[in-house]
This record gives sequence, C-alpha cells and structure tokens, in this order.
Amino acid sequence: MADFDIAFKKVIIFEGGYVDDKNDKGGETKFGISKRSFPNIDIRELTLNNAKQIYKENYWNKIKGDLINDQDVANNIFDCAVNCGSSTSIRLLQKVINVKVDGILGSITLGSLNKKDPVCVISMFKNERVKYYIDVCKKRKQDKKFFFGWIRRTLKV
Repeated sequence: MADFDIAFKKVIIFEGGYVDDKNDKGGETKFGISKRSFPNIDIRELTLNNAKQIYKENYWNKIKGDLINDQDVANNIFDCAVNCGSSTSIRLLQKVINVKVDGILGSITLGSLNKKDPVCVISMFKNERVKYYIDVCKKRKQDKKFFFGWIRRTLKV
C-alpha cells in the first residue's frame, strides 16, 4: 500500500513558500495551499506541518491513497489532486482505467486501479493530465504562463 509521507515529500518539492500572484486564480498561496481553497486559513502564517495535515485530510484521503497498491501511481494521483483538485484527479484516473467518470474514488474505481499495470496507468494518466492543462489554458489565457511548469511537474512526479 502507498505511504502518505513518501507522496508528500514528492509533492512538496513543487510547492513553494508564500506567493500572491495576481494571475493565479488561487490567490494568496503558501506550500501550495491557496486562500481560494481554504478561505479560513491565515495563509501567510501557515506552517509546513499544518500544510501537511491539510494535504492528508483534503487530498490524500480523498484519493484513498492508503488503499492504492502502487506508490508511484498514488504519487501521481496525489500530485494531480493537489494541483488540480481531488475530483479532477479522480476523473482523469477514471477515464484512464475505463470506469464510470464521476470524480469519486469508490470501490469500483479502486478495485479496477489496483488490477491495472502501474506503468501503463501512470503513462496514460500523465497524458490525460497534459490534455487537461491544454484545455485549462485554452479556456483561461492568463494560465498560459503556468503551462510549462505544470508539464514539468507532471513529467517529474
């Protein structure tokens, strides 16, 4: 089974310190935790340990990371959840493994995922993630400045 601490160490590499980029629709952000997603948190004062708890509760648990057999598969799904939202990450995964796309990682999705070849799942998942970022940039031109960073991140996870 996949381990949250391993996945967290991989993901936090891509998440910087405090930023407030006017072109980022997430707004004020620290350790990848955005004010838009967590309006009741003082982002500027957020600690790394608190951010880790948020990641565990709001991303890892939603993708049922502890129940995914392959660590690399879990790392990729988790990273996408952090960057795009849990339901988006799950929908991309469901599309890849050919199950009903509903954005909820239930027993059917999990069972199907754990039976698939991890290398194939990761390759196809990364491909879907790139397509997703292309669509995002087509819909919101301001996001083009983030595109190559998102692609590098997708390929490095």
